[in-house]
Order: sequence, then C-alpha cells, then structure tokens
Amino acid sequence: MGIFGGAVRDIRNVGIGVASAARQRFMRVRKRIGAEAYDIHALRHTRASELAAAGHDDATIMAITGHKSVAALRIYTEEARQKARAERTKNRT
Repeated sequence: MGIFGGAVRDIRNVGIGVASAARQRFMRVRKRIGAEAYDIHALRHTRASELAAAGHDDATIMAITGHKSVAALRIYTEEARQKARAERTKNRT
C-alpha cells in the first residue's frame, strides 16, 4: 500500500496523464500532512539513503527508487553507507 491509498506501482510505463495525476495527488497529500518543504526528488533521495544505511544492495534500492544507473544512485547512497559503517564501528568499541 502506498501513501496515495493504492498499491505501489511502477509509473515508468504509464501514460503522461497518469503520471501527472499522481503528481497532483502527491502535492495534495504533501500539503495535507504539512510536508510542503519536500518534493518527490527529496523523498526519493531520502528513501535511497535510508535503504542504503539499512544495508540494502544497489539492485534492490534501484528497483524501489527507479534509478537507472548505479552511478546516479551512489550520489545518494555513498554518504549514508559511510555514516552507517562509522556508527557500527563506533558501537563495536
């Protein structure tokens, strides 16, 4: 179940009208929950970072976020992974 009340769908293969409707719905939900400072890109970045910090591999994260290349994905995940490694190291000592 997604934030928009339906099953999470891969919107890469839908028509422009459906994608536009999803964006409009997102904007309404964002306003309703007081998250107007966040846009779709920021949420995508946050999700990629959280998944990386939790230890998920690139292929899994790419499947969830829709990134097409590992290079683009790593812009978001490398810092999160580095922080997670540092935290684990700190907790071992």
